Amino acid sequence: VRTSCEDEYGNLWIGTANGLNKYDALVDNFVRYELSQKGNQKQNDILSLSSDGKGNLWIGTAQGLFKLDIKKGTKILYQHKEKDQGSLSANIIQALLKTQDGNIWIGTNKGVDQYRPGSNSFVRYRLPEAAGTNTNFIASLYLDKQQNLLLGYKGGLAILNKKNNAFELYKIGANFITDPVRSIQEDGRHNLWIGTYNGLYIFNIADKTITRYQHDENNSSSLSQNSVYSICRDQMGDMWVGTYFGGINYYSSSYNRFKHLTAGNNNRNLNYKVISSIIEDDAH
Repeated sequence: VRTSCEDEYGNLWIGTANGLNKYDALVDNFVRYELSQKGNQKQNDILSLSSDGKGNLWIGTAQGLFKLDIKKGTKILYQHKEKDQGSLSANIIQALLKTQDGNIWIGTNKGVDQYRPGSNSFVRYRLPEAAGTNTNFIASLYLDKQQNLLLGYKGGLAILNKKNNAFELYKIGANFITDPVRSIQEDGRHNLWIGTYNGLYIFNIADKTITRYQHDENNSSSLSQNSVYSICRDQMGDMWVGTYFGGINYYSSSYNRFKHLTAGNNNRNLNYKVISSIIEDDAH
């Protein structure tokens, strides 16, 4: 499993390296959707998902972007075209985000695009000037409570400057992150949680402070592993941090420490230590 998403009908969609699946709660089973065209298996490698609230599921793959009409089952494929500046910047679609204006933001392996439904075209956005061709890989897009668009990429954490329509490094005072950022989430206490390959950063927006959490072999309440893959805030306001080969870290403000869920043989444990996606259902 690489990614997951709930649509406006309450369907849970699961993207894997081998295809797209929809969970049917009535029969407790999964329905598989075939996306590949002409046997192109890269189009069944699902990297990102987003529901637009208008009956469509946007599906980022290793070979293009699909728009699936959830009710009809029809799909449209968007791909990069070498001589068309109004097409996608690249075909590897790592991140997707729908904003309130109806536009879809797309993170590719070569930058950030915005899909504008009115013109049925893509607009490409500049990354921070320090970002070279080897840092353009986009891992996450996030809209915070102040409606700032945040970007997690190989060069760190960036924010969209709405005046010049370009991304710049996100700074807290004179501090900024240069570790590759893979996940972003906001809690209920004015904090941004930033998951990187080298630990977890917490930005306190009000105090303009940064706290970094890393694994400490001598502290059982520390982060279980430094490579943070996914972050989820639950309905109670508690935070769940998925890692690459360290299982899940549960953080409650009342405890002020991490509790760990790891792989094991009983039904209270995970079946694997790599946690690429975390989502909460409406029943919990």
